[in-house]
Amino acid sequence: PKAFPTTPSVFIRHKNKTILRKGIMSEMGGEVEVLAIVQKALAMPPDGDGLSQPTYIPDLQVLPGKVEFMKYMPALCQAVVLQPFDNNQGLIVLGGSKRRDLTPKDLAKARVVAQKVQSCLSE
Repeated sequence: PKAFPTTPSVFIRHKNKTILRKGIMSEMGGEVEVLAIVQKALAMPPDGDGLSQPTYIPDLQVLPGKVEFMKYMPALCQAVVLQPFDNNQGLIVLGGSKRRDLTPKDLAKARVVAQKVQSCLSE
């Protein structure tokens, strides 16, 4: 959360297991479900580093798929970044408290965080 001040919710999943829940989460306390939006993010081809391009949804209010995130992201979540890593075996979900608040710099930071998590998990 310190690396992403406008994203008070961070969820990391790897090989179908939750490895981190940090910040504000849903009261339901659920796990990431691989439904349409998450499935599409995980279907992106990984590059040579094992990372795929992030999927940025800047305004969840206009997306009918917001229900996909309700089990683990807070109800007031306005934006989401999905960053696959480890050849799509892992996923970082960043939940934003404001619409359209993330910049290309934030997406680049998500990639760096994914590389670090991937490196730690491979040790």
